[in-house]
Amino acid sequence: MLELIFTICCFSGFIYASSYWLKISLSHAPLFSISMIGIMLYLAGLAGYLQPGAMALICLGSVFFVFWGIHYFKLIRGGTFLSQLSPLSPVPVFVALFIFSFLISMGMKFTVIDDYVYWGVMGKYLWFNNTLPLFNNPLDERILAYTPGTSLVHYFFYQIGAKYSASLSYFAQNIILISGLFVVVTKDGMIKSLYSLASLIVLLTLFFGSVFTKLQVDYLLSIFFFAILWIWYTEKDVFSKLRAISAPLCFLFLIKEIGLVLALFLLIILGLDLLFGPELTGKKKFKSLCLAGILGVALILLRQMWTVHCNGLGFVQLNSPINFETMKNALNFFGSQEVRNGVIIFMKAVIIGPADRLNLPYLFWYLLVGGIWYYLLKRFPFEKKRRYRRLMVLLVVFLLLYLIMLYFLQIILFEVGSSFDHTVGLTRYMNILFSQIVLFSGLTWFHYIFPENRTKPTKILVSVLSAALLVVVASRVETFLHLEPHYIEAEQLAEKIKPVLQEHDYKKIGVITGKNDRNIRLKLLYHLLPNIVDYKNPGLTDKTSFNNFIEKYDYILMAEADLNVLKWAEAYMDATILFERFVLFKVLKNTIAGKDTYRIRLTPLLNLKTP
Repeated sequence: MLELIFTICCFSGFIYASSYWLKISLSHAPLFSISMIGIMLYLAGLAGYLQPGAMALICLGSVFFVFWGIHYFKLIRGGTFLSQLSPLSPVPVFVALFIFSFLISMGMKFTVIDDYVYWGVMGKYLWFNNTLPLFNNPLDERILAYTPGTSLVHYFFYQIGAKYSASLSYFAQNIILISGLFVVVTKDGMIKSLYSLASLIVLLTLFFGSVFTKLQVDYLLSIFFFAILWIWYTEKDVFSKLRAISAPLCFLFLIKEIGLVLALFLLIILGLDLLFGPELTGKKKFKSLCLAGILGVALILLRQMWTVHCNGLGFVQLNSPINFETMKNALNFFGSQEVRNGVIIFMKAVIIGPADRLNLPYLFWYLLVGGIWYYLLKRFPFEKKRRYRRLMVLLVVFLLLYLIMLYFLQIILFEVGSSFDHTVGLTRYMNILFSQIVLFSGLTWFHYIFPENRTKPTKILVSVLSAALLVVVASRVETFLHLEPHYIEAEQLAEKIKPVLQEHDYKKIGVITGKNDRNIRLKLLYHLLPNIVDYKNPGLTDKTSFNNFIEKYDYILMAEADLNVLKWAEAYMDATILFERFVLFKVLKNTIAGKDTYRIRLTPLLNLKTP
């Protein structure tokens, strides 16, 4: 509970500094603050000062919190603070969300392999090493060129709590989420704000599943895009909104690499809105366009820094089969039956395929968004109508461009139409951009029809809030009930292995499984950090390849290994043993007559059946 108090104090300091000194709206300050924390840690990590950078930010947040306390103490003495504070005001609502996020995160464990492969193992690596991955690190090489954004924020929370835990990872992720959601909360319309907040949670859950109990970041990309667009649409002063969106726009890239594309989409939307909007003229328009251009330069610089970092360490991107020739082949509709099949499958998926957890087709949501669009354009005054139409047209144009990118991804990379008769992960990728079109149009419609004179809670508000609460709690219960036995098994196995490893030095552990399955190796890589676990399939074919494999490690773990492997192992032991499901061996290296011979002896107490 102490880490909750320290985190609230530290993060509140940044929110206060953003709103008081930078004049950023209190609704937008959490989003700006969490994004700035991520960017500062990114720069500190690239410079090789990740832990000092995190500690400096913690101290800075604490100092800001002291200033906040002094400032509001003066307001209390003047009698102006408590009179304005009520349960239905932004500060108590944010604190309540903060505490709720902490409670919902307690006891969370990873439930999908993606959490082990990237977010979980990256956060744990940062905690043990206090640096971005360097040479000879134990992580899966497929992820080393991925941007580390949310893991850096996780790391910041570990440093505040002075410990590592999966629960803190989920807590940190939830704070990023509620910072994005909080942009719809305004001091002058709290009832409307609570409606909006609850609606966003329900819609996000509908499109992405349990957003409060997952570390995959697709939903964060969506809510950040929406939040930036919402600030741009609702904030009146152009310089205020440029300040507010500056850090979140750059942080989009750090969340996930595709965030760079989303950020560029946003910059083009904002630039065209500034250029063709009649709201600004003369020098003010020119200055605004220049500031937007500076944001674009900052975004590209952040991307280039990561490219230089990865290239310098040899963390190259995976080779992509998408090139000019394969794209041309993917457009050969008349000359290839496989391409025609792929086009039909793709078109069906984006029109009548399931868009959400209720399996409603995309066509339903297209018609809904189109209906809202028509309704608002019929009722908005001219200037507001023109701006809303401009933004929606740009969103639709970029959605179409995004769909073309997804088409090439499906046809070329996933070989839909030739190897697969269905799309692969299309809904997940498509909803990154499509869901916030629904969010933006839905919230715009709601804010238009909501009676401004309604100031007291109603049964409808209670129902909407209850629905949002039920969705979040149900998702937490579902996560708890659906922990797969083999996920639990890997953790229990790691806990039994750790005590026998020599703690004064990190050990290299090779894992041999009886099936071509990386899952247990990847999960053990996470659970046994900072020790090094080889997550790759060793590809053992004979006794020689077995010998070459074991000589590289300090320990060998056999997890339901094949009979041939067990026979090869017996040749390296002093006596025959009864093999159970999991057996941990220690590799003993003896030098005889100038030659290295290797013997495997069973480490005591680790001939395991496991539950």
